[in-house]
Amino acid sequence: MSSDTIPADSGLLTTEVTLPQDRVENRLKLIFAIQSCLGGLVLSSGEETELIAVVAIFFAVFGYVFVDLLRLFALPPVAAYAAMTLVALYSVSQFSDLSSPGQQQMIAVGGLLVNVQSILMLQEKSRRIFEQLIIFSLLELIVAAVFNNAIYYAFVMVPMLLLSVASLSLMSSLRTWDGIEPSSLSSDKSVVRIWSPSSTLSFHSSVMRFPRLALAIFGPAIIAVGLIFFYALPRIGNAKRLGSSGLNSVGFSDQFQLGQIGRMLQNSELAMRVTLNRANSNRAYLVDDSIYLRGLVLEIYEPTEQLEGQTSRWESITAESSLGVKAVPPRYLSPDPADDERFDLVDVRVMAEPMSSKSLFMIAPYHRTGPSAGLVHSISSWTSYRSDSESSPFPRMDYTFGSVAFSRGNQTRLITPLSHPTESLIQRYEQDTLDVEFQESNQRKIIEERKTLYRQMTLAFDEDIHPTAASMAERIAGEVPANERSPFGIAMALENYFQQSSEFSYTLNLNAEPIPGIDSIEQFLSVDKKGHCQYFASALVMMLRSKDIPARIVAGYNTDEFNELGGYYMVRQLHAHAWVEALVPRASIPKSFLNSEGYVPGQLPADEYWLRLDPTPAAGREIREPTSGMDQVMDLAKNMWDEYVVDMDGNRQDSSIVGGNNKTSMSDSYSSFIRRIQLQISRIRNGEFGGGAWAGRDVFSIPAALLGIGMVLACLAMFRLRLPSWLRSRIFRKGSNVVAEPSIPFYAEALRQLGRLGIYREAGQTPAEFATDQTLNPQYAMFTEPLSTLTAAFYRYRFGQDEALNTSHPLEPQVESALSDIREKVDLIRGKKA
Repeated sequence: MSSDTIPADSGLLTTEVTLPQDRVENRLKLIFAIQSCLGGLVLSSGEETELIAVVAIFFAVFGYVFVDLLRLFALPPVAAYAAMTLVALYSVSQFSDLSSPGQQQMIAVGGLLVNVQSILMLQEKSRRIFEQLIIFSLLELIVAAVFNNAIYYAFVMVPMLLLSVASLSLMSSLRTWDGIEPSSLSSDKSVVRIWSPSSTLSFHSSVMRFPRLALAIFGPAIIAVGLIFFYALPRIGNAKRLGSSGLNSVGFSDQFQLGQIGRMLQNSELAMRVTLNRANSNRAYLVDDSIYLRGLVLEIYEPTEQLEGQTSRWESITAESSLGVKAVPPRYLSPDPADDERFDLVDVRVMAEPMSSKSLFMIAPYHRTGPSAGLVHSISSWTSYRSDSESSPFPRMDYTFGSVAFSRGNQTRLITPLSHPTESLIQRYEQDTLDVEFQESNQRKIIEERKTLYRQMTLAFDEDIHPTAASMAERIAGEVPANERSPFGIAMALENYFQQSSEFSYTLNLNAEPIPGIDSIEQFLSVDKKGHCQYFASALVMMLRSKDIPARIVAGYNTDEFNELGGYYMVRQLHAHAWVEALVPRASIPKSFLNSEGYVPGQLPADEYWLRLDPTPAAGREIREPTSGMDQVMDLAKNMWDEYVVDMDGNRQDSSIVGGNNKTSMSDSYSSFIRRIQLQISRIRNGEFGGGAWAGRDVFSIPAALLGIGMVLACLAMFRLRLPSWLRSRIFRKGSNVVAEPSIPFYAEALRQLGRLGIYREAGQTPAEFATDQTLNPQYAMFTEPLSTLTAAFYRYRFGQDEALNTSHPLEPQVESALSDIREKVDLIRGKKA
C-alpha cells in the first residue's frame, strides 16, 4: 500500500501530509515474522520436533528480509496454493501412521501448521495474509498446549498472545484508515471526513495509540484466559509421563558396565530435587559436606573375559537370592531415650524427574513417615523402587520418607544390615495350625541360609583374575598398626590409600585401549591407574574381598548443590556417583560411632554394620561451585511449573490443598516459603546484606540492586507517576505524543518558542485546553495572558472568522504584541538558566 497525501484546505496555508499506512504494514510484517519464530519454538518440545523450530525460524527470517524488506522475491498465489496442497497431503500421510499414536500425530499437526505458515511468509503480504497468519499463530499455541509441558511454553505463550493483540489492533487501524476521506466531496456517510492536515495528523496519532490501549485493556485478560486454557487442557499420555524435561534419562538399570557413570558425569540435566527438613518443625536442614543418595546396590561382578566384545559389568542380586522385599520400614525406636540425642531426625522429600528405570533414590537408613504407596523396599540392600508395572520412561514422582542418617549436619557412614528385625520376616500362623513351630523354624532356617548366601556373594573374589588387587590389599593392610588391624581399620586404610595416593588419578577421559586377556579392574590397577569413581569403587571392592571383608558397590548420586531460593538440594546427572560398602564387625568399630549400648544410634542393633567407603580422589569429589542466582530462579520456576501445572490433576489438587497421601500440602509449601522470607528479613535487620547466591560481594548485591531498580520502574509505570517537567520534556520532546506543527504561522511560532522551555502541546489537546492547562509549572504562569490572546486569534483565523493568513498579510497589533511578549520572556528565562 502506498502512502497517501492530503492537500491542505483551500482556506489555509498549503501543505501536504503523508499518511503512514506503510509504517503500520511494516510493523505488522515484523510482528508476524517474530510470531512465526515463536510458533516454531513453542511446537518444539522434544527430540522429534527440533526440525519444526528450524523450519519456522528459517522461513520467518527469509520471508521478512527478502520478501518484506528487500522485495526481491514473492511466491505467486498459484504456486503458494499448490505448495499448501502438497504439504497437506504429506501431513495426512504422517498423521495416518499409527506406529506411534498420540505424540506422532500431534507432531504431524504441528508440522502442517508451521509448513503452511512458512508458505504464507513467502508471499507478498496483504490483509488476507495477515489474517491467516494470526489464525495459524493461535492454532500453534493450541496444538502445543496439548503435548508441550515445558516451562518455556509459558515464556513463549505470553509474548505470542501480546503480539496477537498488537497485530489485531494494527489491522483495525488499517481498516480505520480505509474509512478516511481527505475532503468533504464524498457523499458516503460511512467515512470519516478530514478537512485539514493538522486534524489528519491528530486523527493518525489517536489511531496509532489504539494498539497500546488495546494491549493495556485486553492484554492481561487474554493472558489470564490463555494460562487457564493451558492449565485446564488435558495432555496426551506421553506428554504427562515425560513431564517438562522432555526425554530425560535418570536412574540406573539393575546392571551397568564400567564406564556408564562416566557418560552420565558429563550431563548437567537435573535428575531430582531433595528437600531436607527437621522433623516436626519443617525447618530446613543443611548438611556440612554432601548428601549420598543410594539407588542401586550391586554385588555380582562379571569379568571382561566372560563377556565377549564388552567391558566388565556389575549386577544386582535378585530379590529371591536375598531376603526379599517389603514395605518401607517404620522408624526404629530405641529403648534408651538418650539415644535420640545422637542423631537428627530429618524428613526428606524427593521430587524426581522422569526416570529410565524403576529405581528410586533414598538416604539410608530411612523409614516411612506416612503411607508409602507406590514404593517397594529391598530388605538387605536398603534400596527402593517403584511398584507400578509401567514401562520406561517412568513419569515424575514425588515421594517422602524420614531418615536418621544425619548428626549435626554430617551423614552417617554406618547402616544396619537388615531394615527389618528377623522375627518380623517370619510369617505367623494360628496356634491351632498343624506344625506351627516346624513352619516357623523352617522359615528361620531359610532366612539364615539366604543371609549366608548373600555373604558369600559379597565375598566372591578370584585372585587369578585380580592378582594386583590382592597384592595391593596385602601390602596396605600390612602397613596398618597392629592395634588397628581390624576389618574396620583395614577398610579405612584402603579408602585412604586411593584418596591420597599420587599413584592413581581421576579422569573422565578413558581413551586407553582394552588389553586382551586382562580384566578391566586389573588393567586399571596395574596399567592405566586412572579412571572415574566406578573404577575406584570396583578396585576397592576386590581388594576388600581379598581380605575376607564382604563388600559391594552402591550406585547413586552425591551432591552439595543447594538452591537457596527454593530451599532444596539440586541433583544433576553429573552428580552420579559410585561408592563402596564393607560389612565390618561391630567389635571393630570405634566407640565414637556407637552409643552407650555399643550399637549405632537410631538403628536396629546388629553384630555387623555396612561401612560407607568413598575411594574416589578429591579431584572427583571436589566441592562444586554454587549455582548463580539466575540459575536458582529458573530452577525454582521450573519446579513450581512442574508441580502446580504439569502434574496437577484432580487428585493432586485435593492433596495439594488439604494434604494427601505421600504429598506435601500447598499450605505447607506456602508456609515454608514465608518462613524463608522471614529468615531473609531477619538477616537484613542484622546487617547481613552480602553472601548467598544474590550477592557478588560481602556488602553489596548487584542482582538485588538491579531487581530493586526494575521494581521502581515498574511502580512508576503502574501508577503513572508524573515525572519532573525537565525529565518529561526530554523524554517526550521527540515522542509521538507531541502534536504536529499547526498551519497558522504565528501560533506555530508561539509553540516553537514555548518548546524551547520544554512546554509542548500534546496530540489530541486542543489549543484552548493547552492555554488553560493547570499542570504547567507555576513558574510559567507569565505565559497565560499572551498565550490566551494568541489562542483566540488562532480560532478566528482557523475557522474562517477572519481573512486567511499568508506570508504578506500583516498581523494584528495585539497578536504581534503577544507573540513578542512570549519571545522576550522565553529569552529571559533561558538567559537566566544559562
